[in-house]
Amino acid sequence: MTKQVEYFLGANSRHGFQSFYDDLFCDPRIEKVWIIKGGPGNGKSTFMRAMGAVAAERGLEQEWILCSSDPDSLDGIIIPAVKLAIVDGTAPHVVEPQVCGMDAEYLNFSACYRDGMRQDAAEILDAQQKNKARYPLVYTCLSAAGTLSQQIRQIAAQQLPDGKLEQLTQGIIHAEFQQPGQQPGVIRRFVSGITPKGLQYRLEALQDYRLYSLTDTFGLSDPLLQLLKQAALEKGYFCIAGHSPLEPERLEQLLIPQLKLAFVRTSQQLAYHGATFCQIDLDALVPLPELDKNHMPFFVCTIKALVQEGIGYLQEAKAQHDRLELLCRPYVDFSAVSALRETYAQRLHKLIDKVKKA
Repeated sequence: MTKQVEYFLGANSRHGFQSFYDDLFCDPRIEKVWIIKGGPGNGKSTFMRAMGAVAAERGLEQEWILCSSDPDSLDGIIIPAVKLAIVDGTAPHVVEPQVCGMDAEYLNFSACYRDGMRQDAAEILDAQQKNKARYPLVYTCLSAAGTLSQQIRQIAAQQLPDGKLEQLTQGIIHAEFQQPGQQPGVIRRFVSGITPKGLQYRLEALQDYRLYSLTDTFGLSDPLLQLLKQAALEKGYFCIAGHSPLEPERLEQLLIPQLKLAFVRTSQQLAYHGATFCQIDLDALVPLPELDKNHMPFFVCTIKALVQEGIGYLQEAKAQHDRLELLCRPYVDFSAVSALRETYAQRLHKLIDKVKKA
């Protein structure tokens, strides 16, 4: 059975929608990107699932990029064996080639619409506007949650003993980073996401990893993971940096595939419940005064409530997007979609044949 990894390249965050999609052009495993351009309901996600089925049929591993506004929908797929990525390049995660024709090509799904949609224009525009109107409310909630999270970090930083975090990090480096690396580099991912289905963790692929679980209420995992990432790169390891969906500038996971090693933050807001090799309680490093201890439960509960409120608005936005897809779907020429799917499936088979013959 072929391996399928899932993650996000876009996040609903305190800063609004944050995209790592342009990182596809910096990924050393990718040489070509098929960029799909098209509207709602015209088969973009189904097309990518069909390409994934071709890869699975031929025994190739793949990576699925999930939509942060609907984690049951695909925004992209990567097939490393043929150095190919296929992505939905429409808003809000607009993707454009660096050198059109060289590293990417467009797939025009808009050509698969039939005439006549104008008669439903008023209702379609209404659904679009109501969908967009929910997102400022989402990001207001997440911004407030991020501000409180920052306040917690400031309180903890004032109490953290000097050198304590660095001492812990050096111990991990000495224990784990012994063999030489083979390919230094780093790619960014969102392993978790704030979605209409709630807070989502996508760590199923780490079942065969040796995993460190970092219990962290105060935001200490980011500086620890940054130190580990720098040490791993200096040692020559290829790293997957998992960023926080709430605060994308901060790390919450670090994966080192060569060592089958992972470090994962776990908190009251987003807990990791899988098997672990080692559990490290970062909270125990911070001797908080009684006054600050009394404030912490309020901060943590308020952050959780604000994120949950934002999720509620995401659910309302998704309901309008679902309505939009239903309005547009009757005008899709699915025979044209099928023809496009068959054409690119044949192209993918040829790419796979070329790799297997090499």
